[in-house]
Amino acid sequence: MVLRPQIIAAEQLHSQYRIPLSRIELTPVIGQNDTLDEVTSVRGMQTIRQWATEHQLAAIHFWEFDRDTPTGNSSSEMSGAQTPTLAYNNAVTDAQASTSSSP
Repeated sequence: MVLRPQIIAAEQLHSQYRIPLSRIELTPVIGQNDTLDEVTSVRGMQTIRQWATEHQLAAIHFWEFDRDTPTGNSSSEMSGAQTPTLAYNNAVTDAQASTSSSP
């Protein structure tokens, strides 16, 4: 698994400050970030979600719900990624539904 910057940050927070992973929450910016080389794809979000589940993080979120669409009136209103509407939301909630229903 390729480690995302968000995962590396959580691991460093845990190791340097001894904060339990169960108290750490991640909130990546979905799609295009502030710099061109920083993009959180749907696959990247799935990787973050999988890692967070395996390591029992407190929660994962994403910034921001309004960006979970390929189009919008401005760059702040869209992810900049060519993904279906709610693709990021589904990457997170599909897994939460399957893990919460397991014994």
